[in-house]
Amino acid sequence: MLSVGRLAKCGGMLFGAAQPPLARLRSHFEYLAETYANRGYERGCLLGNFSSEMASSHPQMRETLKGIFDAWCAVVTSIIREAQTAGDVDPSRDAGTLPDFVVNAWQGVVMRQKLVRERGPVDEFFTVCFVLAPAAAKPTLP
Repeated sequence: MLSVGRLAKCGGMLFGAAQPPLARLRSHFEYLAETYANRGYERGCLLGNFSSEMASSHPQMRETLKGIFDAWCAVVTSIIREAQTAGDVDPSRDAGTLPDFVVNAWQGVVMRQKLVRERGPVDEFFTVCFVLAPAAAKPTLP
């Protein structure tokens, strides 16, 4: 279960103004990746595990999990909007769709790393979400 200390650490990463928005978001996912690596990629994400194992047979659990994912996506939405304002993410991108994609992609990464027992899926996630996508926001000179 997510401890109060871990929750506070995640909150500090996501909401602290000392770093630019995308750096804060990356730090959040790096922290999560580190926790999975420290456990040998065996456990995965509690939210994802519950979602895949219990949501179909427990409607109340499904609604609770949906609320947690919605809250997580709302935080990511806020950070992406900050990054758009800073010029680090293309402002024409839908700040409502991108966070859902990022969180959904992360859940896929966690499932995949449980299978392969290595960091490869995490590195691919960071390349797509934090290298390729932001680079598309930067105009190129002729």
